[in-house]
Amino acid sequence: MKHSTALAVLFLAAWTSWAQFPYGLSDPSAQENFRLGVQAYHRGRTAESILLFERVLSFNPRDPLSLFWLGRAYFKNGLESTALDRWEAAAKEGGRSLLVESFMEFVSSRRSVEPGIGRGGYVSAGEVPGRQGTDTRFLRPSWIHPLRDGGILLVSHGTGEILRIDVNGVVRGRFRGDLGGFDRPFSLAVAPDGGFWVSEFQGDRISRCDANGTVLSRISGGKGRERLSGPQYLAADSGGFLFAVDYGNGRVVKYSPSGEFLLGFGRPSLVFPGFRSPTGIAVQDGRVYVADSFRKAVYVFDDSGNYLDSFAEGSLLGPEGLAFARKDELLIADRRRVLAADLTTFEIREIYRSPRPAARIVSASMDANGNILAADFDASTVDVLSDPAVVYGGYFLEIERIRADAFPLVEADIYVRDRFGNPVVGLDQGNFYASEHIASEKSVKEGETEARVRTETLAPVRDLTLAGRQSDTPGVSIALLVERSPEIDAYRSEVRQAVESVIAGLGDPAEAYLVTAGKTPALQGTAGGTTGGPALARQVLSAGVDPQWRFDSALRLSVSTLTARPSRSAVVYVTTGSVNESRFEGSTLSELATYLRNNGIRFYAVIVGDSQASDAVRFLAATAGGGVYRVWEPEGMGRIARDLESAPSGRYRIRFTSAADPGFGRSYLRVAVEAYLFRKSGRDESGYFAPLR
Repeated sequence: MKHSTALAVLFLAAWTSWAQFPYGLSDPSAQENFRLGVQAYHRGRTAESILLFERVLSFNPRDPLSLFWLGRAYFKNGLESTALDRWEAAAKEGGRSLLVESFMEFVSSRRSVEPGIGRGGYVSAGEVPGRQGTDTRFLRPSWIHPLRDGGILLVSHGTGEILRIDVNGVVRGRFRGDLGGFDRPFSLAVAPDGGFWVSEFQGDRISRCDANGTVLSRISGGKGRERLSGPQYLAADSGGFLFAVDYGNGRVVKYSPSGEFLLGFGRPSLVFPGFRSPTGIAVQDGRVYVADSFRKAVYVFDDSGNYLDSFAEGSLLGPEGLAFARKDELLIADRRRVLAADLTTFEIREIYRSPRPAARIVSASMDANGNILAADFDASTVDVLSDPAVVYGGYFLEIERIRADAFPLVEADIYVRDRFGNPVVGLDQGNFYASEHIASEKSVKEGETEARVRTETLAPVRDLTLAGRQSDTPGVSIALLVERSPEIDAYRSEVRQAVESVIAGLGDPAEAYLVTAGKTPALQGTAGGTTGGPALARQVLSAGVDPQWRFDSALRLSVSTLTARPSRSAVVYVTTGSVNESRFEGSTLSELATYLRNNGIRFYAVIVGDSQASDAVRFLAATAGGGVYRVWEPEGMGRIARDLESAPSGRYRIRFTSAADPGFGRSYLRVAVEAYLFRKSGRDESGYFAPLR
């Protein structure tokens, strides 16, 4: 008996080293308010949960579990400094908790992060080998194209294929071209319609494929200047124009979106020495960047082939593939190194050096999860490189909501981000592990003495399934927030146009909630689909103006309206460009931006009239993700829904069957969820109550 008791205590120690604090409330009123607070939190009503947890603490001000939950609620409301105070108080009262430390580290690291590739370089987080035992998956990888779902398209030069590989390194599809197959494919560039171009080095041609890899047409043959000789790296601009490095002819060729030859460039001139061994190419904002492995430099041209500049002469070993990591950062595959170039200053930094002495990295690209994937051509391996802060700090996993209305069937919404707040996309069921705290009692008799023995264990949940990804959920939800200032009254026709065009561009399925920003914000209407714009516009125009209008409270109402929606969500602000910051009460602009970001809600502004968007409006869009547009822009407001639908999402829903005793809906049931991907992981613990019986 003593032995089994000791085992139980040791087993629980593994849980409590990470765990949230024990449930120890004894006052019936405190217990009821805690139960209601947890339920309000899981229903997305975090402002209500703050009031309930504060009420619990009025009974027991030192209860660490209530302090921890209160910190979570403040965090979701964008009040991170207050959340940190509550978590520090919880740790002081309840002792060290890795869970609390994880939340605090996430807030601190995200506040201190600078945009761009980490200054300290990248480290290996794993690899995707071309050979596994006797199985050959790919050979001589020559190009990596990242996909929005976290996976990649990989050009396997040695096997003549293009592979679709998911975020876990699993091959999900193979494209081999038509009956003749691809003839030593080398690189690819994605076309605006979702198809792609493939360079075939040995075939002296470029194939145009649809999204399923079916060859539609080819650029081949030709005479004189139109004839290709060993095409390698490709790049396409935002207009669909294709740029190809014609290696054998020492030049770059530009084609129209339909594949028509337009021009070639790279010959010597008075200002340009000419290519000797052109390799990688990248195109952005009318600039064409081309590497030359012999001259060990990167040259810059305009999109008509006119020479503009060069950089990195003498600092490169033998550059090959080029790819943009972010807008002004260019990745350079340079033999056994991966370099990052700042295109505003042309500063070059080494961010990775392969431990393989004979490595030949020919392509390096940043995937949707912020990893850099490096293709080692001769080793037939793709290295997965990550910022050390993410590898060693892990992911920030947050259990946002738990639904137990059908207990013992339980659903939980999970939000997975890296340590900088970027969503982690593409996870599958095998990336998740969930466990729950099981407590039971039984009678034990020793001689004439009978005793009740309570055992507590941490056990895997039953029937764990991935019920869905937000990225796979069709449709969007928006809160259409309209300024009610006296100034906006002069632009009534533009306000009508903004409301109607935003709604018309949403697509189906979609939800729209109309919020007007007066002295007291109001939720004035809803619309589904694309046809409700005129009705909402009439409601906006009938609301009138309010000289005491407030943006801050209206934004909070907008976000709280969206927090429980399953689809991607955004606030779309129709405005003259102001947020009337002088009338803010109880919230700072930074806290409002954090409120949006902590709930994964993007922010777009549609400007009416002649004024410019204020710095505050631009700050909200930059912090939460989104954009600032003018109502009459040629592309129309449908671009908002398109951008929102394509935005990365790290939200997942899991489902499991609980074996815990619900205690007639009065027992606090604890659950933990973990996510793993290569060498990175994240964990959160939460709790819930089953329905009252």
